[in-house]
Amino acid sequence: MISPTRTLSILIALFILCTTGAFSQDLRIDVKKHVLDNGLTVLVWERPSAGRIGTRSFYKVDIAAERPGTVGLTHMLEHFLFKGSDIAGTADWEAERAVAEQVERLERMITDEENRNRGCFLQRDVFAEVEAGCRTPLIDSLRTALVEATTVQNRLAHTTWYDWAVQSAGGTNSTASTGRDWMKFDIDLPANKLELFMWTERSRVEHPVFRHFEPEKEVVVDQIRRYDNRPDGKFSRVMRSMTYDAHPYGWAHWFSDLTRATREDHWEIFHKYFIPQNTVLVGRRAAPRPAFALLNRNLSGRSG
Repeated sequence: MISPTRTLSILIALFILCTTGAFSQDLRIDVKKHVLDNGLTVLVWERPSAGRIGTRSFYKVDIAAERPGTVGLTHMLEHFLFKGSDIAGTADWEAERAVAEQVERLERMITDEENRNRGCFLQRDVFAEVEAGCRTPLIDSLRTALVEATTVQNRLAHTTWYDWAVQSAGGTNSTASTGRDWMKFDIDLPANKLELFMWTERSRVEHPVFRHFEPEKEVVVDQIRRYDNRPDGKFSRVMRSMTYDAHPYGWAHWFSDLTRATREDHWEIFHKYFIPQNTVLVGRRAAPRPAFALLNRNLSGRSG
């Protein structure tokens, strides 16, 4: 006599065997691929009944693309690509550009002066009380001038432009993340707002402006510090460094690299990897033909 438990097990096994074929058919996704003339790759999955579309922008870049001394800058670059461009996120670009150039000059002068006092500033990470001794009248005056110039730039800039544009059009899930080999930007929109996604993504990477440069460094450093302070975060960091002896996957995000990073370091990564041939756009629940037509019209002319 077969026990009730064994009977139940047999019935469950038969149910799984009978339904596997049906489930596999339901999960079959017909993805359409299209490559624009400039090398940008587009993947679209159509679901006509959906009233919204999910869009993802992938860029083939992260820690594997970094070099010693710039580890973690791709993560920081992700933050700066939310700060707008010369056409999006500014009230008057011609006026802002002059101030932005002044901000960059002051940041560079401060970095040069701190490098001249490098020995003192390196001790700051170990002995916080020596930080005051690292200050010089020149550094203080440059920092005061930087605060004043940044305040003027902030009046001319709208660094929340991206979220505003997305939300005012009914968009949600405007986020970004950075992995081992990629950077991803997410946005969900009404189906008739696909062209808005294309415009925002093109403006994001065509002529970006790295606004809030120094404050955003502190944001990234704080994120990494909070991750490292978790037991699983520290464990993961140690395991990666042990597993990958020479590969960049094992490199840790050093605070010294992040805090000393310059705009030029970020532009080096940006110009090398944020190109159409390194970009993959993914559209969920979008109709392929209209989507490809819009993409050709809006993005095929992008060369960088």
